Amino acid sequence: MIGHHRPAYKLANELVQEYYDHLGIDPLRDVFRKQPEEVFKRLKTTDTLYDDLKHLADSLDLYARCANALGEKSGLARIHAMKFYSMAGAYDSALKAGQDVVDELIGLRDYKGARDIIEGSLLPSVHRAKIADRVIPIRSQYAVVLAYCGEFTKADTEIKLLSPYEPGLTNAGRAELQNQRALIAKIKTLGPPPAESTMPLARQASKVGRNDPCPCGSGQKYKKCCGVGLS
Repeated sequence: MIGHHRPAYKLANELVQEYYDHLGIDPLRDVFRKQPEEVFKRLKTTDTLYDDLKHLADSLDLYARCANALGEKSGLARIHAMKFYSMAGAYDSALKAGQDVVDELIGLRDYKGARDIIEGSLLPSVHRAKIADRVIPIRSQYAVVLAYCGEFTKADTEIKLLSPYEPGLTNAGRAELQNQRALIAKIKTLGPPPAESTMPLARQASKVGRNDPCPCGSGQKYKKCCGVGLS
């Protein structure tokens, strides 16, 4: 995919649709507002079910990355990928996809949405899955989100709780924590960019048909644009 984001974007979208069909599910009917365990019950049994789920999640993640590289929103593709990674037992990938969701929401200045993802999904999941390597990156990202939300005392407290672990981190891990600490200080000094007033994605999705024009203005059908990642 070296520099060829447009064809990769198109291919990823086609793969997502193929895997939905192969697994016998529809994103609006079978996945929207449903927990992974409920979605799992609706899947068509295949000989390679867990591989299929992982490949669907990978395709959704690729779609999201290409969309962002092209300057477009990824819709809910990453949130959808989180569910399928979780169903496939790829918990580290699910957490990484969740962190990418948070980064994208911050870029869209949807700070409340970013906080909801971390508090409602990532923090419970990382402790449940007991993936130690993800705890500090997710909690330091949480501190940054708190700062973007204006919760500076809570952000500082979160970072201080992580400080004792800093000497034991890898060079990359220490650099990441230091960068998060510096970003919080910058937000405290300059203030976060104004939060965007956006319609919640779930509410918006419930009003748009799969074959309707996508409300993001791309000119594509909803099912081939933001609806690819409908969660």
